[in-house]
Amino acid sequence: NLPKPEENFEVIQQQLLRWFVANKRDLPWRKTYTPYHVWISEVMLQQTQMDRGVQFFLRWMERFPTLEVLAQATEEDVLRQWEGLGYYSRARNILRCAKLLMERYQGIFPKTISELLQLPGIGAYTAAAIVSIAFNADAVVVDANVERVVSRIFAYANDVRSKEGYAYIVAMAKKLIVPGQARESNQAMMEFGALVCTPHPNCGQCPLKGFCCALFLHNVEDYPKKESKTRTATTMSTVVVHCGPKLLLEKRPQTGIWPGLFAFPSLDAAEISPKDAIEVYVGKLMGTEVSASKFTELRHAYTKWQILLCVYTVSVEHIPPSLPSVFQWVDIRDLTNVALPAPHRKIANLFIDANF
Repeated sequence: NLPKPEENFEVIQQQLLRWFVANKRDLPWRKTYTPYHVWISEVMLQQTQMDRGVQFFLRWMERFPTLEVLAQATEEDVLRQWEGLGYYSRARNILRCAKLLMERYQGIFPKTISELLQLPGIGAYTAAAIVSIAFNADAVVVDANVERVVSRIFAYANDVRSKEGYAYIVAMAKKLIVPGQARESNQAMMEFGALVCTPHPNCGQCPLKGFCCALFLHNVEDYPKKESKTRTATTMSTVVVHCGPKLLLEKRPQTGIWPGLFAFPSLDAAEISPKDAIEVYVGKLMGTEVSASKFTELRHAYTKWQILLCVYTVSVEHIPPSLPSVFQWVDIRDLTNVALPAPHRKIANLFIDANF
């Protein structure tokens, strides 16, 4: 007979907690559960794997050990520490939030979801994570791991990204929270999804296998149900303009791809050939005719875009006396202090390896 997990919530709760005590990973933010540590770790882990997240967390805390130190940092410094994690608006919101916490709350995190939601960059997920994991308040935290565990236990057949699907997952996850033990319960579900109930799960070692409807139906890997999202393909012509050891960077617009970051100048696909378009564009900037050479091609997936970067190089003998304010010449030795989008950092490294 099909299992009935809805009749066994308390048993499943206790199984998860026992499993967590025996198997939880030694993670740096679990040593103290301070709100600052929980906040930064949760934002970082929303778009990166755990091993990389730990490395970034430790690097971040070495540079910004307290909320007060972070609030006094520059945007450039914060973006540089965030480089490699992508989605840079998160880093800017972290800095805005830190300043506001110092100014309005004297550096003390609010303890309610409603107050946290008023802060820049803190949405429902992060607010729930802070109050439950830092303050042990009875709130449920639904990440991709929890989504997967719950949808499999109950064999939820609809799209979990729909409004109704999300509401269902939240409702079932809430019932798996032990009152007064939200910190352990939420982490147990997330950890269980990360280590056992993975996309390709280890069902043989699962302490919940007797309650799992998806396992009974022999289609565990079909859950969670999600409608696929497509990325828009786009081509960009990118140019490394160099004058000796100095490289030209351009600050990108505040909307679109890599908003507000410095990057090598790029053009969207032109009607004329990419090489000709680059030569016309750079020639106007430099005030002289230039010759572009094909350097490399890179593919990069970014949020809703699938980007093909066609990279060219242009060497100039003199730096023009003035350029629009969005442009900046940077010595190759100072590039480590500039936050670059991941593919542009790769372009920089390839160019330096090939020429210096």
